[in-house]
This record gives sequence, structure tokens and C-alpha cells, in this order.
Amino acid sequence: MDKRALIEKIKDLVASPSCHPDLKQAAKAYFSALAFEQTAVKSFLAALNSAVDTNKQTLIEKVRDMAMTPTCCPVLRRAAKGYLSSMAVEKTAAKNFIDELEEDIQTVDELVAAAHSEQLIELLGAAHARLLADKADALKAHGEKYCDCPACKIGREILVHKRILLG
Repeated sequence: MDKRALIEKIKDLVASPSCHPDLKQAAKAYFSALAFEQTAVKSFLAALNSAVDTNKQTLIEKVRDMAMTPTCCPVLRRAAKGYLSSMAVEKTAAKNFIDELEEDIQTVDELVAAAHSEQLIELLGAAHARLLADKADALKAHGEKYCDCPACKIGREILVHKRILLG
């Protein structure tokens, strides 16, 4: 049993009218400690991300400063400028990729519309288009918000961490 399942069991136990008041009090203290732990972990991760970003930016600034000094060897200066240029190109490529990814991940409504289109029937044939339409309708009926194809699933996972790519 994982931690979440165990927590749900504790909640069920505490909600029971036959649960002893002392046990309810202990569970309340435990949940309070969990909330504090989650807040502390979130704060730590935010500080860590900030420190990593700051350190990277500090190093980039040092590379730029070094390349600007009159004592920097011309070969090293070219290498530093090349590195800084490639970072700019990488950021642009990452931004373009993220923009395209955000545009291309289909919502269920977009999937349903595409799955029922004449163009899809012409492209895939009636039988295969019907299977896709049925799947799209089922996703919508189950309250899903996005297409569940491998590309869209993985794309949504990447977007959760897009800050790393854009960093």
C-alpha cells in the first residue's frame, strides 16, 4: 500500500463515529505534520530551482565578462562568444519547440472534431476513422481534457518541465 492509500485509510478511520477521540487527535496532528512537510518540501524545491538558475546565470555572466576583458586570448574569446551564441540559439529553438508543443497537444474537443471529419475518413478509411471517433467520444464521456495518444501524453509531461528547457 502506498502512502496516499494509507492516508485515505486514516481519513476513513477518523471519519468513523466509533473512532476514539484520542486517535482522532493523533491523526489530526499527523495530518498537520504532513501539511507542514509538504510546504517545507515545496519551499526547498523552489529555493533549489532558484539557486540552480542563479548559478547558471552567474556562470553565463562570468563567461561574458571574461570574453570582454582585454587580456582574454582571442581564441578563448571566440570560443566564449560561440558558446554564448549557441545558448541563444538553443533558447530560441527551445522556445519554438515549446510553442509548437503547446499548439499541437489536442484537447478532447479538437480530437472529437477531427475524428468525425470527412478528411479523416478519406485519410484513414471509414473503419479506422470510426474506431478513432469512438475512442475520442469515450474520452470526452469520461471527462478527459486532452487526447491520450502517446505524443500528446508525453508532450504534456514535457510541458510540466518546460522551464528546464527554457532555462
